[in-house]
Amino acid sequence: MFKKIKTFFSDVISEIGVPKEQVVSMSVDELKKDAQSIHPIGFYLLANKVFKEGKKDESIFWFYVGSIRYRYFLSSVGEDPFDHENELFGKVQFEIGGVILDYAGGHPEFWAEQIGKANQWDTDSLNLFYLKKNNPSALADIKENARVLQQKLLAEKDEIIRQRIENGAEVRV
Repeated sequence: MFKKIKTFFSDVISEIGVPKEQVVSMSVDELKKDAQSIHPIGFYLLANKVFKEGKKDESIFWFYVGSIRYRYFLSSVGEDPFDHENELFGKVQFEIGGVILDYAGGHPEFWAEQIGKANQWDTDSLNLFYLKKNNPSALADIKENARVLQQKLLAEKDEIIRQRIENGAEVRV
């Protein structure tokens, strides 16, 4: 029954997402509460905020939810590297992602697990900012790429740990 209601609302509701200008000032609780309707930048801001609160493990999850949602949203704007959305995505991937991914690298199995959880969250959750029905093949490709990354991390976990030890980086396994 719930799936039928969810499908109905997905089909009926137009894009009613919370714009990026609004998500910048939202609290962690507000971002989580409105997660199904926020601009994808909100997930990066959420990941950054929980990371700074010391919830570093949780930040990996929200970072990857953001990555999936933002990459999907970008399927609507095309490949132009000068498009403001593409530019913003690159900046948050580098600025916020750099710190979170460095932390994630300290435990590759947990990192892979968080990618899987983010992928599942996206599957289970509505996307009212950019509806899933808008470009299902792009969404499927993005989610498959996340699964491939997840598998690669698991396959290369020993090498990742070895390199981190060699470089003096944190290891948490």
